[in-house]
Amino acid sequence: MIMRRSINDRLMLAERAVISAEGIDECSSCKNLIYSNHGDNDYDTNAFPGIAGALAKAVNLHGDASAWAKVQHEIWRVSRAITNIALVLKGDFTVQGL
Repeated sequence: MIMRRSINDRLMLAERAVISAEGIDECSSCKNLIYSNHGDNDYDTNAFPGIAGALAKAVNLHGDASAWAKVQHEIWRVSRAITNIALVLKGDFTVQGL
């Protein structure tokens, strides 16, 4: 029973690690950094929506440095979330860490 509780707690913390309180610029209601609904289609998903949106804007702006800085920031947010997930699943990350 204790082992099951520990696993459930880790999974809950892993899910929290990919949720962004401020959301994603392209979709204010989207909070998950890993996936979200794609546009108006509730059945299609968009992987890494923050990165995809920032990358699309940077390409459309033809080399605007601030747009590429936003792409780097979105990549950093996702890499931080993945690192936190790894720590949670190893048991090295606690509720206080989130």
